[in-house]
Amino acid sequence: MPCAFYESPLGWIKIVANQQGIIKIDFTHPQDYEALTDQQSLPWIKGSQDDTPLGKCIIQLQEYFLNKRKIFDLPLKLSGTDFQKSVWLSLKEIPHGKTISYQKIAKQAGYPLAHRAAANAIAANPLSIVLPCHRVVLSSGRIGGYAWGEDKKQWLLKHEKTINHEIA
Repeated sequence: MPCAFYESPLGWIKIVANQQGIIKIDFTHPQDYEALTDQQSLPWIKGSQDDTPLGKCIIQLQEYFLNKRKIFDLPLKLSGTDFQKSVWLSLKEIPHGKTISYQKIAKQAGYPLAHRAAANAIAANPLSIVLPCHRVVLSSGRIGGYAWGEDKKQWLLKHEKTINHEIA
């Protein structure tokens, strides 16, 4: 399956696509770094400018990290339950620079009493940054967890200038 790696300010991001679109975007774990240095062992695109979904994704991630993009426009192929997909698509509705509570995202997804299940769906989000799960915080205003570490979530929120803003 075609994949690419993008070196972000937060570390390497792995992007995986199929013919229908982007299926996974996530930060690589430290154990993957060794493999990243061996360009023969993995499909490799760094800073690609091509017109494929992988190339478009890299360009849009570059623009995001340079504060030139707030909304991603990529072909996405989501695989999950109907509930998960509903929650994940609701993440796209959170404006850049804003945060929302788990309770409100559950309601927005059409499941007002399922905030814990929504939190689990968010934790399983396959498209980090593009489906901005980092914008979902606890109702108390604390940032809460993030699959890739609270330090990355804090950085992303600060990058979008959302820390200490009112929760939507």
